[in-house]
Amino acid sequence: MRGKISDMLKKNDILELEIQALNSDMQGIARHEGKVVFLPFSLPGEIIRAKIVKVLKSYAYAKPLEILQKSPDRQEPPCDIFYKCGGCTCQHMTYETTLIQKRLIVKDTLSKIAGAKIPVAKCIDADSSLNYRNKTSMPLAFENGKPVAGFFYPRSHRVVPVTNCPVARKPTMQVMQSVLSWMEEYNIPPYNENAHTGLIRHIVIRVNLEGECMLILVTREKQIPYKNELISRLKQENPYIVSIISSVQKKRTNTILGESFAVLHGENHIKEELLGLNFRISPLSFFQINTKQAEKLYLAAMELAGDLEGKKVLDLYCGAGTIALSFAGKCKEVRGIEIVPAATDDAILNAKNNNITNASFHLGKVEDILPQFVKENYKPDIIVLDPPRKGAEPSVIEAMAKLDAEKIIYISCHVASQARDIARLTALGYAPIKSIPVDMFSYTSGIENIVLLQKA
Repeated sequence: MRGKISDMLKKNDILELEIQALNSDMQGIARHEGKVVFLPFSLPGEIIRAKIVKVLKSYAYAKPLEILQKSPDRQEPPCDIFYKCGGCTCQHMTYETTLIQKRLIVKDTLSKIAGAKIPVAKCIDADSSLNYRNKTSMPLAFENGKPVAGFFYPRSHRVVPVTNCPVARKPTMQVMQSVLSWMEEYNIPPYNENAHTGLIRHIVIRVNLEGECMLILVTREKQIPYKNELISRLKQENPYIVSIISSVQKKRTNTILGESFAVLHGENHIKEELLGLNFRISPLSFFQINTKQAEKLYLAAMELAGDLEGKKVLDLYCGAGTIALSFAGKCKEVRGIEIVPAATDDAILNAKNNNITNASFHLGKVEDILPQFVKENYKPDIIVLDPPRKGAEPSVIEAMAKLDAEKIIYISCHVASQARDIARLTALGYAPIKSIPVDMFSYTSGIENIVLLQKA
């Protein structure tokens, strides 16, 4: 009888591992005596001297010590803290390699979980793989007696201080530094997660294509000392800042923003242009993290939808209405459903500001409103959904099938939950036709994937 992995591998063992493939987190997959070992910062074909750092029942984790055989696809990371920071996972490989690997991950995940061989197109690349993030959220900590902001180390809540993030839009770091300087000058304490003390929990910065910025200061308490000094500093050092917002998050939680916000200076939203339409985005509204790639994503979705003339489109989890309003100019009518009140308000105003009259938006849970549409005998021709990472509720899948739409266009940032839901839709009479991955999150393991399903 073969032993468990724990019988063969021990923590601190030193091994030579040959990388066979990458998993969905862009970690290398190797095998030692038939057992899987995951290794970050590695590439298929490489041979790496590695140290075992964690042993579980059926697999283990290792860290690289030395590259004995290097892949030609390896490159020098554009970020100097890449090997510490948990934000990006694949800056050690060429951009072209990330696209190839992401397509393979989509293809493998759909095959294993959805149980179907769905044609997967080439991953749609980004015009720029750096300086693309229009929203950056940074936790804070004390280091050497000073406040610092950055990102978490992988699989931890320890902060890696950052002074330059190559994937964030350029004004982001300057705004962050202004906040840190204010904190240092006036002894404003950063949040301590373990003790649940301190004031400033996160710095969240949105930047539009014009370079205008919204700062959201996430605090543990409502009162912010030396608030006017902060506003004056930000305005003086960052003339492109158009909105300063506070959001109180009192709970011990990983959720960054609180449930409400207050305007400290300027507007209560930031504006962004997408496919020729102007959108206002409130602090709590969802908006794709990469504006230029979002345009490619929506164009690809519309291409899969086919001829939209005279068609009725239903957009689930619609956020600020970006997908719905992008479709609106080509179809007869569009309805959107969104659970966040501020996002629904944004969607309604975005329709009005763009002179779009054939779009309506409904506030509430998709799982509550969709069955109402079924009872009303509402019959959309096309359903588009872009749910949270967890995917759609089973009741939503069942209600979608009852609406009997000709096509379903499923967009997701989590291919595994998307594949699970595709399997459910397949059992209810829909056939997956095509998949198009979009590189929304360059140099990370994240993938935005579109799947077209058609009524069988």
